Amino acid sequence: RAEGSHCRALQEQVALAEAGIQMQDARLSSLGCQVQASEARLLDAEALREFWQGAAEAADAISSELREQSTCIVCQDSERDTVLHPCLHYGFCSTCAGSV
Repeated sequence: RAEGSHCRALQEQVALAEAGIQMQDARLSSLGCQVQASEARLLDAEALREFWQGAAEAADAISSELREQSTCIVCQDSERDTVLHPCLHYGFCSTCAGSV
């Protein structure tokens, strides 16, 4: 009888150990899913950063081009504000238009 109760106690310990292993496996699986989700969020954040960086560069290029298109073609400093007649050229500031 002592052997039987000892055997049962060992079986219970093995069952508890197996249950503990199953719980640890489930926890590791859950952590693996959390890591995958974090990696996906990191990739999304990187893609957004690249998108906004590209958008900022495009905005800078457009701003630069608009500045060039609105700057006097003679002095390259003042804003275009004068239309020549009768040709209707619009590339000069009022100061430079007087010398054309």
